[in-house]
Amino acid sequence: WLASHHIKIVNMSLAGPDDDLLRKQVEGLSKSGIIILAAVGNDGPKAPKAYPAGYEPVIAVTAVNAELVNYRHANRGPHVDLAAPGVRIWTAAPPNRGEYHSGTSFATPYATAVVASIYQSLPAKTKEEALKRLSYVDLGSPGPDPIYGRGLVLAPKSCDGQSNTPPALLSSVALGTQALVRP
Repeated sequence: WLASHHIKIVNMSLAGPDDDLLRKQVEGLSKSGIIILAAVGNDGPKAPKAYPAGYEPVIAVTAVNAELVNYRHANRGPHVDLAAPGVRIWTAAPPNRGEYHSGTSFATPYATAVVASIYQSLPAKTKEEALKRLSYVDLGSPGPDPIYGRGLVLAPKSCDGQSNTPPALLSSVALGTQALVRP
């Protein structure tokens, strides 16, 4: 259905066990140029890899708080690709109200929007190409690590996908993250 409706980017704010059918669909969609992002899961630092984030073609997203610290319940591992705001996110709730929620599922839509902003400029439309093209603020150990992946993904200054926020604006990013997660 996704391919037949020309969907280019898929957000999967869910996590669960390995599943052969899901793996085959993810692999097939990725080969067709669809980029998939998924939440790494909220079972804790010692939890096993969750899926679909654990599948190779998927961009695995973890959550950070306003202080740019990893969400304490987030899964970890070498498959984590990047981090995004996902702790105390003001979210619509029924009936006609809002409330704060936390988790990697709340970080994934943010990362999905950032990838969507650069998608048209990606010649090969692959996970690897998208990850190389994005800008990050390195968090945790220098370089990619199993807690933050490549680091906090930065939204571009505009939706043309050409100019990303420079890492020198870390203090502004931190303040902006706080604005996203606090009233």
